[in-house]
Amino acid sequence: MSESDSVTLLVGAGTAVGAFLGIFVTALLSRASATSALRQNWINSLREVMSKYLTHAEVFVDVPDKNSEEAYKAKIALIEYVHQAKLYLNESEKKSGDLLQLMQDLPAKYSNVEHAAREYQNEKPKISSLMQEILKEEWNRVRDGEIL
Repeated sequence: MSESDSVTLLVGAGTAVGAFLGIFVTALLSRASATSALRQNWINSLREVMSKYLTHAEVFVDVPDKNSEEAYKAKIALIEYVHQAKLYLNESEKKSGDLLQLMQDLPAKYSNVEHAAREYQNEKPKISSLMQEILKEEWNRVRDGEIL
């Protein structure tokens, strides 16, 4: 094999390796972009569920007679958003598990409290802050991208 044949073979092999490497990198970047887009949609959906939960929690604790039909409907609406949040969050993660527990406990906790609205105002920042921490962590993952 002559020297020019060796050079031609090396150039050909380098071109083939470069093409495969390019395809691999493009596939990784494409996957990361799709994952980020899906995660952003997930964050937006979770944000909406959490917002509705906080709104319905306000409605529930403001109902003076917790034995009324109005209180029952407010409680059911609140529980609906707890179930939706469970579908979005992983209970085995500490912050998500803590948040879900707070969300789940709220209807029972304030069902028999005389000044539920006032007491809830002390707990609401804790719930809201935990929600924001979870959403911020997920947003950082989208912002920073992830290649798996």
